[in-house]
Amino acid sequence: MAASCIKDMTYFSVLFSYPRLSRLKLFKKYICNINRYSTAVTVKKHQTTIDENVDTNSSTFVHRKHPGVLKCHNVQLPVSLQESISVLLAKYPVHELKDQTQFLVNYLASRKRPVEDTELRRHAIELENELATKSNSDYIPDRPKDIKKRKTIVMNKLKRSIYHWQTITYNEMVSVAYLMGRFAGNYAAIYRAFNEIKQREPDFCPEAILDFGSGLCTSVWAAEATWDNKVKEYMCIDISKHMHAVADALLREGDENRERTVQNVFQRHFIPLSPQQNYNIAISAFSLLDLPTKSERISTVRRLWKKTDDFMVIIENGSREGFKTVNEARDLILGLAKPLGKDKEDDIENGYVFAPCQHDLSCPKTTLNKENIEPCNCVQEYKPIKESKVKSNSLRQRFSYVILRKKQRQNRADGHWPRLVEPVIQRSRHVICNLCCANGQLQRPVITKTKHGKDLYRCTRHSNQGDLLPISHPDTLTDPPSEREGQEFTGQ
Repeated sequence: MAASCIKDMTYFSVLFSYPRLSRLKLFKKYICNINRYSTAVTVKKHQTTIDENVDTNSSTFVHRKHPGVLKCHNVQLPVSLQESISVLLAKYPVHELKDQTQFLVNYLASRKRPVEDTELRRHAIELENELATKSNSDYIPDRPKDIKKRKTIVMNKLKRSIYHWQTITYNEMVSVAYLMGRFAGNYAAIYRAFNEIKQREPDFCPEAILDFGSGLCTSVWAAEATWDNKVKEYMCIDISKHMHAVADALLREGDENRERTVQNVFQRHFIPLSPQQNYNIAISAFSLLDLPTKSERISTVRRLWKKTDDFMVIIENGSREGFKTVNEARDLILGLAKPLGKDKEDDIENGYVFAPCQHDLSCPKTTLNKENIEPCNCVQEYKPIKESKVKSNSLRQRFSYVILRKKQRQNRADGHWPRLVEPVIQRSRHVICNLCCANGQLQRPVITKTKHGKDLYRCTRHSNQGDLLPISHPDTLTDPPSEREGQEFTGQ
């Protein structure tokens, strides 16, 4: 105690030797240091630490690569695939397709679901009622002249306010533009989803994969890279013959006269109807938004669910519309939404969400603000193809996805680990993270080394959006308000 007082007296004697402005700055820094360390001493430690199943004492354990890390580092196309793309694009005027490619990329990124007839009628009635309330007192709605005028005004307002969904015709040049602008990003998203299945289920290896809306057979290349060429059969479904032709050329190293580098790839225009023919994985990547009605989307998801024996993967753009489309399929399989379509009377086989959710309840992001839903998505970095002439060596693909699995949810070691639904906010001596927990709720805890241990703190600091957080007791992660204020101040 005496030594501390002598130290303080020495500090103040040195302090008054500085000019007035410098004295104020140094004194403020001295007070902040006292408050910081004194507050840290009174911090109450919690039981929430890193999961006991994670061996932090192992010589191979690295916080940067903890078991919950699922993000792949800068996904690149296989060398043979990149060479095939270069050979194929050499046959087309790539420079002339640059503007068309950029327009297609922007159009697909902003694409929305088509407006249903019921929603269109409801919106028309609202506009008509609004028009009637603003009309003059001598307005007689039953007169033919006024009725015709009113319909014209309502139709003009509908055209200006309703999204005009149109079918995209993938001819040869549009298919090549799609290859230049979207292939690498789609590959990165599918590879990320397949890699999560492989990482969390290392003993699983599919024998047959069904791809609806296969396009350029992107899932074939992603599966070959993920499971080391062990998949025995691919069934690729797409209605565009030009997409099939370009995909076939890529499988033949860019030359239609060569043999396919990947065998047992079957291309069809429609999903096989045979009930005996099932697949280990059924996937629909960036395809459901191309269907003209909700009933067709629901019917397609049901058919894919019937065709798989294990996993069904749904991937769409990371926009609000893409997330709603993915969540629509999720709610259908989990029984959280009323089924539509011709086969709505059929029973749906039980299943659960393998990823990204750790629960089978309604998505908490859809219940917070139903009018302006914030999408749940992931970001994957990837390297673009050389012919795109992009200056950056790394681009980012934002996508929403869900991996559904048949049967009942299993008791897994990582079953209670929450998932990071937003980027980790890093601050001095603490991090703030947004978690989707196994109880179906969103939490925003502040994690520090003092309260939650060095290992959990460092693992959280090195985690990214979409990763799982290996914690022991997620239900006690959030502190009471009074304690949370002290915790946040600890990191100042």
